[in-house]
Amino acid sequence: MRSMPAVIVAAGVASRLHPYSRDLPKTLMELEPGLPLIRFILERLRRAGLGPIYVVSRREHAEKLSRELGVYVLTVDREEFGNLYTVYTALKHVETPFLIAMSDHIFEYELLERLLAHGSHKAFTICLDRTPSALEAREGLKVRIEGGRIVAVGKELEPRYGIDTGLIVIRERAVSYIEEAIERKGPQASIGDALNLAAAAGDVDFIDVTGLLWKDVDTPEDLLEARRLYPSIVLRERSKALPEPVTKLLVRPVSRILVLDEPAHSRGEAAVKMALAELTLAAFTIALAALKFATPLVLLAFSYASLLLSDARELLLELHGRTGALNALSTATSILYSASLLSAVLWQLPEAPSGPLLPLVLLGLASAAG
Repeated sequence: MRSMPAVIVAAGVASRLHPYSRDLPKTLMELEPGLPLIRFILERLRRAGLGPIYVVSRREHAEKLSRELGVYVLTVDREEFGNLYTVYTALKHVETPFLIAMSDHIFEYELLERLLAHGSHKAFTICLDRTPSALEAREGLKVRIEGGRIVAVGKELEPRYGIDTGLIVIRERAVSYIEEAIERKGPQASIGDALNLAAAAGDVDFIDVTGLLWKDVDTPEDLLEARRLYPSIVLRERSKALPEPVTKLLVRPVSRILVLDEPAHSRGEAAVKMALAELTLAAFTIALAALKFATPLVLLAFSYASLLLSDARELLLELHGRTGALNALSTATSILYSASLLSAVLWQLPEAPSGPLLPLVLLGLASAAG
């Protein structure tokens, strides 16, 4: 599917998060120190190539969101309204098709990938989790499926067929259902009302995202659960992206333990310590090479230790949130260790590399090139 605009629905009052949400919009509450919910969402939307991205908010929060996020912020012109009216507000500014995302849902990136890869001409496409938790099943937007298609949508339905996970693609025909729902129920209409009208006409389809990680944040307990789930989402996303079997099988299981044991507030500091440890390892590598102690086995052990430190450092940076300084330190560390390993290998060679040292030379060259 081609790139499309995205609308983040962020105009709720978050009454179940009072008193915390009176001054701070729910979407700016943090998953990790320095990482609010909406930054998590924005990062994934941008990674998928979506844009422009609009955030629809209440007037009292618009300036704060615009200042902190640097995105287009649209404001709703009413005090009392449902989440469908938030989408309706965006229709004046966004061309179909576009994606809507709830500002209080976190999700695994693959969920978004599957949705964008799904080709359909239906008015709406939703993401369906067929095995939600009991709490999600009770509070979520449920569907009824007959003959393989969605025929009804509503929170009052039984959850036997699954629930919506908060990411929806809206196409041109959806506009008429949105307008009809608002005409029938007024500004208080919900997204579920428009989906139900479309479902009755056979104009809603779905992708199955059962087994992928996501969380809807409505209460303080939900926020705590989202904070617990966040590292698992990031680690799973990075594990799926690993191409090398050595890293996937021998390095990641250990680095994952190191990272998950690190308290959230100290992950940035821990990433710096990992980088310093890797630089120390680089110095030892050079020293051992100079003393002619850098045997193939020693270099192999040091290479594994470096891979472990590097992988843990990258995971910590993902969880903590990358900054220019931390990124620069991370890149410099990788280059310096790769150079030290290559130098140590070449130092041992009286002539062109061959035999058991050749794989290490190639590893060093590949690392330095990367």
